[in-house]
Amino acid sequence: MSNSQPVMDARRICGVGLGIALAIAGWLAVPATATRAADTDPGLAVAATVNGDPITMGELRRALVNTIRQLGGSVAVVPALEAQVLNQQIDQRLIENFLKKSGKAPQPAEINAEIERLKKRMQQEGTPFEKFLSDRGLTEASLRERLVWNLGWPKYVKEQLTDEALAKYFDAHRRQYDGGEVRASHILLRLEGPRDPAAVEAALAKANAIRQQIADGKLTFAAAAAKYSAGPSRLNGGDQGFFPRHGVMVEPFAQAAFALEPGEVSQPVLTPFGVHLIQATDAKPGKQTWQAARQQLEADAGRDLFQQLGAEERKAAKIEFTGNASYLHPETGELVPGKPAATEQAAPAAAGSAKPAPPTPAPPKAGK
Repeated sequence: MSNSQPVMDARRICGVGLGIALAIAGWLAVPATATRAADTDPGLAVAATVNGDPITMGELRRALVNTIRQLGGSVAVVPALEAQVLNQQIDQRLIENFLKKSGKAPQPAEINAEIERLKKRMQQEGTPFEKFLSDRGLTEASLRERLVWNLGWPKYVKEQLTDEALAKYFDAHRRQYDGGEVRASHILLRLEGPRDPAAVEAALAKANAIRQQIADGKLTFAAAAAKYSAGPSRLNGGDQGFFPRHGVMVEPFAQAAFALEPGEVSQPVLTPFGVHLIQATDAKPGKQTWQAARQQLEADAGRDLFQQLGAEERKAAKIEFTGNASYLHPETGELVPGKPAATEQAAPAAAGSAKPAPPTPAPPKAGK
């Protein structure tokens, strides 16, 4: 498998999207959350620099821990995931700078007011403010830096996502939000036991090889399902029937299926059940309006806004990678594996600190 293939997989198999980067709005509640304050030790290695501003390996490890926690601890820290998380951290750093230089960042008075609210809340909970900071690896100065993002980005998103913008986004992605259904088949390669990176990479490689056989006309999708799939639906070509965009299939599976046109086969998709290849076979339009889908529209359009703004800011940015962490080559997009330090240390930390995640809405069909 070439280095370019895991890059393509990284954006779909993890099912992460920008939800990871934007989910840091909840960081105050999680003691293990990373910020730059915990990374001031000059002995810590650097993963990348953004206009000379370092993103350290310590910061990257903690971001990986939070990512795994958000995914319920079900995803291995493979180089593709590490590179994606680093990519998002770079975009966030660039967008923070954009907010500052464009006058969209919160004013000092807003940050002061938020800090006073935090101090009052900690006092009510009987927690010294200094302990609140130390538990999160923060100083008051770095807390102020974090609040630039936590207060500035949601405000900017709200300004951009007007009713007109949301209606336009809905029209451009109607099948995702109108309540319609897709029919799809899949090939499931199960991952037994702990999700170690080698097992995940091996399953991805096998899935890509199967996909190539289908693309070359050596096997139909149904025949490949009968030959390779570990799910019981292999007996009927992997058919999963019709399902809606949300609430039935686990998110990575549904996201990939709804991105396909009938007859198209997905890249490998990683879910808690294993690695899938998905083929869309039919679609039914829905009748839901954009107003009914507003909450989901705001979340998804906000993620797209993050991506678009990050890409725009990269054009004039100087981004340098040290090779300590996996990254996506800025010119070719290929995955460049880094040293194993971040992945080796992130996984145990996640296992030790992650709270039990609520069960993913288990599809009655997803394991078929």
